Amino acid sequence: MRNLIDIIQLAEAGLKPKGLKPDYINNLISMIRQKKSVLLIPKTQEKLGKESVIFDPSMADILQAMVDDTQGKTIPGGYLDFKDKFPALLTKDGDRISINSIEKSSEIKGKDLDYNIGDIGEIALGVAAGTRFLKSAAEINARDFVKLATKLTASTVISSKGKTLSSLELSYTGKLVHSTGKQDNVVISILGPGRSIKEFVTFMQYPGDVPDDVKGTILSAIQYANESRKIEAGVEQTAMNPEVNTIEITCDGVSDQKGTKADLVMTIDGQRINLLSAKTGPSQLGQASGHQWAKQQLFFQTVFGVDISPYAKFWGTTNEQHLATLQQVWTRMIIPKVSQLTGGNSVQKEKDLVRFISNGLIRYSNNVDATTGQVETIDVVKLITNPGGPGYDLLRIDSRLTDALEKTDLVGEQTKNGSGIQVSGNVNGKKLLLFKARSYFSPAGDVVRTIIEGGPLLDQLAVVTPDRPTVQAQPTAVPPIREEEKLGTKAALGRDRQR
Repeated sequence: MRNLIDIIQLAEAGLKPKGLKPDYINNLISMIRQKKSVLLIPKTQEKLGKESVIFDPSMADILQAMVDDTQGKTIPGGYLDFKDKFPALLTKDGDRISINSIEKSSEIKGKDLDYNIGDIGEIALGVAAGTRFLKSAAEINARDFVKLATKLTASTVISSKGKTLSSLELSYTGKLVHSTGKQDNVVISILGPGRSIKEFVTFMQYPGDVPDDVKGTILSAIQYANESRKIEAGVEQTAMNPEVNTIEITCDGVSDQKGTKADLVMTIDGQRINLLSAKTGPSQLGQASGHQWAKQQLFFQTVFGVDISPYAKFWGTTNEQHLATLQQVWTRMIIPKVSQLTGGNSVQKEKDLVRFISNGLIRYSNNVDATTGQVETIDVVKLITNPGGPGYDLLRIDSRLTDALEKTDLVGEQTKNGSGIQVSGNVNGKKLLLFKARSYFSPAGDVVRTIIEGGPLLDQLAVVTPDRPTVQAQPTAVPPIREEEKLGTKAALGRDRQR
């Protein structure tokens, strides 16, 4: 793990002309004036044979003039509204570089650390689950976690079209040794956004200097793994099978494999077992994105019971046309309907809306068989990020939600930009967000998305009491961890990270 940062491309996405926040472009201008090296995306690195470039100082003046021309005007999302196209930028070596070829690095973002705590949670759950499997379901601790984490091999991810993506993969292959001496194969694969994988790799090099929210997330993931009956059952199943089994632990928070909502999956000899959907921050439950109108139509029909087909003729082929069409859908159909049905305090009047909303939340939180319509409920694990009180909440968004919502007074209101709706519930005199649904343009993916996100009220209504057995630790060759060796102590688990 020590040299991983040097031997793999830990790249973020490139800058997008329509996705430049004021801080981003100002930081780039500052770097150019200071003659600092600016990182390039992998594709451009391969083309030029260099990881970074230093731009000609005159480029700073050109970019500053473009910023001044915007007069501070922004488009939705807080991105600057540039009037002119970006020119190719001249480097001191005479190369011409497009703005898209510049990596959206932490320095351009103005961050010392650049990670998403939700990504770290998914990575940590994958490592924790893999660690407990490799220890034959014995109780694990922070020392075990770091030991496996430092054995992971990192690699870039290539798309089916041969494009180097900004995602990265951490992988490991080892042996599960049962008490009988039988050995099975364990394959661990963790796929995540490059920026968060990069920081996780560095954290594991210097675990004595891990930020508090990361420390709490890791300790919470370890607790979940120690209390997971599915992991214990997997070990028991393979122990009883006389044949050599292959257990795959796959954590994928990036792609939507076969439509599953599970981020952490266990596969035993090809038999898939969905472990959980990992959440650390706000829960994005589902989305409809891209140029396909059918996806948008299904989304609005499922969540709100509204047929938006009359607007199909306005959909067009560009992101601008898509956003304009969705703006009409929200303002003329969805917002008026939700506002009308949630007006006043009549719970009875809201029942039709509740039926669609609860079905939509269930649909986008779980796996639904397209043929039979049957729902496979996926456990949602929300990790606690406080290192002083690690733990997790186990959520199940199922039919219980409909009953609970029918007894809740709901209030609907449009989002700030008018292209969305948020529905809250009045609980004991307190207003709590149930969910938010909205449409927006994502510069990172150059795509229009319509998403639905859960709020604190959904978490409150969906929480269940997990089955937390007393874990009996099995004999292990690794000596028990001492109190002073737990995650976060600098003496036992690593050097301070050099700033």
